[in-house]
Amino acid sequence: LAALASLVGCGPEGEMHMHIDARPFLDASGDAEPDTPSQQPYRHAIALDGVDDFAAGEQFATTSTSFAARITWDDQKLYIGYSGPDLTPSTTDAGTKWLFVYLDTAAGGEAQSEQYNTQRATFPTGFAADYYVSYKCDGSLTRLHHASSGTWMETTPSPQIAQAGTLLEL
Repeated sequence: LAALASLVGCGPEGEMHMHIDARPFLDASGDAEPDTPSQQPYRHAIALDGVDDFAAGEQFATTSTSFAARITWDDQKLYIGYSGPDLTPSTTDAGTKWLFVYLDTAAGGEAQSEQYNTQRATFPTGFAADYYVSYKCDGSLTRLHHASSGTWMETTPSPQIAQAGTLLEL
């Protein structure tokens, strides 16, 4: 998996916050043979249950203090975790706060996010998002979007989620 995950949040005034770039690399040993499962610290399934079962090496700092991102995968799914005080559904203004997870999965894609309120994020050079998930922090809405000819279109299925306290798993 050579996807880059960029997580961006939008506050009640439309300001963007929370950003992470996480590049999981294939076969760090540099040889042509795939690593065994014990050599792949990021590769395992987790239960989507709101309990943090990501390994310690799968957690990444973000540009916002008190927030952290996690990522792992198996043969079928990509698992993303995000934690921070704004992700609690009971937080102040949770109905106006969003978490956006952008994925670059193939050549092409979009160099900017979809516009939310008055804000549009520009991605780092070399990152062109093909998909993104939007999650409303009060837990009322989760959607998957796909880039198509310069337009973001909602697609199915919506990701499964689990949330407990300040941890969200997708």
